[in-house]
Amino acid sequence: MRRRESKVIRADKAMAIRAKAATAAEALRELPPDTWSATMPAYCYTMLCPDPELRQPLKGVG
Repeated sequence: MRRRESKVIRADKAMAIRAKAATAAEALRELPPDTWSATMPAYCYTMLCPDPELRQPLKGVG
């Protein structure tokens, strides 16, 4: 088994870094998630909610 040359090793590392950077750039370009936990504040519909309009309890709960 022959030892790999340093140029090949550096090229592989550079390719891995470029691939990781491309993945990170793609993640930044994606739309933000549209889920309940991403759009509503923490503790929604409780007394701890930071948004005063969303502190009212749900209808039928009381």
